Amino acid sequence: MGDDPQKCLKPCPLQFNPHCATILNSQGKPLACTFPNRCSLDIYICIIGKLPLDEKPQICEDYRLECTKIVASTLSG
Repeated sequence: MGDDPQKCLKPCPLQFNPHCATILNSQGKPLACTFPNRCSLDIYICIIGKLPLDEKPQICEDYRLECTKIVASTLSG
C-alpha cells in the first residue's frame, strides 16, 4: 500500500460489479464513491495506501463529480 502507482496497476475484468467505498477526499472529508468493481477499488487502495472508511458491494446513493475524477485517475494509472 502506498507504493509507486505503477506497481499497483493490474488488469481488471470489464465486469460491472459496483462497490461503494467511503474514502477521504483531498480536504480530509468523507466521500462515498462508486468503483466499477472490487479490482478497481483494490488499485485505488494500493495507490493511496489507506483502507476505505466503509465499503459496500453496491452503487453509492449520491453521484459526485469528484468521485468520477478519482475513479478515472485510478483506472488510467
